[in-house]
Amino acid sequence: MSSTKLTARYGAIVCVGAAILGLAGCTSDGVIERYDQVHRIDVRSVPQVLETPVTPILAPRAVAEVAAFARAFAKDGQGPLSVLYPQEAGLNGLAASAAVIDALLAGGAPTARMLRGSYSVAVDGDRGVVLSYSSPTAFRPECPEHHEDSTRDHNNLTPRGFGCAFQNNLAAMIDRPMDLASPRPATATDTARREVVLGKYRKGELTEAEGGKRRVSTDSN
Repeated sequence: MSSTKLTARYGAIVCVGAAILGLAGCTSDGVIERYDQVHRIDVRSVPQVLETPVTPILAPRAVAEVAAFARAFAKDGQGPLSVLYPQEAGLNGLAASAAVIDALLAGGAPTARMLRGSYSVAVDGDRGVVLSYSSPTAFRPECPEHHEDSTRDHNNLTPRGFGCAFQNNLAAMIDRPMDLASPRPATATDTARREVVLGKYRKGELTEAEGGKRRVSTDSN
């Protein structure tokens, strides 16, 4: 083989190799982490506190606030719900805490998870009857300020702020922050309803709740 042909073939191989490397650069593994890993939503347990006056009869507004507090605790509260009254209030403190507990029970708070105790005004200050529990809270990630031009990034890397605004919105809107940390337990199956649906399917009938004229064929042909 002549040196001219060998040089031409070698040059073609070099060009093909360079093209492959170029394509590999365009489709490199620049995107290493997902946006939800870079801009992670932090779920932490945060104390929720409500203070009510020391009185044996709660005002309607206080009753509504305590009932809402109870519903929030029943929904996603962790640990016990503490009801603390000032020691210095004596029997008035006990009566006030009893009124608060009645309002909590009316709001749906489970009795088994409520704890009643007292605190010292001399140490903690006069705060009335204090209700508290812990609940998971979603903390939004800090979004960086970025002004880089992604079209000039030859490494095909994800911009630093990509997905951060979405994560912020998700953390602000989510109703149950623990859904970000772990899935909810599966509910029990409705065996009676399942038998009804399977029975209709085997007969070739509609399985929709509203029914209809269309029939479902179960023939294998």
